[in-house]
Amino acid sequence: MDPELCVKAKKGDADAFARLYESVSSKLYSTAFYMLGRREDAEDVVMETVTDAFAEISSLRDPNAFEGWIFRILMNKLKRKRKSYIGESVELNEDITASVQMSSDEGIALRSAMEKLPDRDREIIILDVLGGYRSEEIAGMLGMNANTVRSRKLRAFERIRAMLKED
Repeated sequence: MDPELCVKAKKGDADAFARLYESVSSKLYSTAFYMLGRREDAEDVVMETVTDAFAEISSLRDPNAFEGWIFRILMNKLKRKRKSYIGESVELNEDITASVQMSSDEGIALRSAMEKLPDRDREIIILDVLGGYRSEEIAGMLGMNANTVRSRKLRAFERIRAMLKED
């Protein structure tokens, strides 16, 4: 990520912000989609994230921290959105299983296992697997210690394996 773009965006350059967003847009959307399972909700949350980030870019202290900063905004919005699902039946979106090239049954089993994880563990797994982030980067995004991220990730993968074996 080009820190110069971030400096320009902080000064109000909308084109620079658009280029910054472009560099993370697919990761933002993938994360939102896998956390929510609904294309429309993922698009809405990403749009809200980008809107808020654009409005608040001047508050970003470190131009090198843009990606972690925008992901923290996204993760907070995802938590609020998931809370709104309580009491609502959320069906598996078939696009999820199609996008990772697995059968519908496998996708349902994996999604079910992921849903049983604590929210924080699910976030770590999604950021690791889908986002391709290292533990140190995830720690920065989630406000955690990198060693804690690594240990939670390991335990979460073990839980998923155990749940999938049961099914």
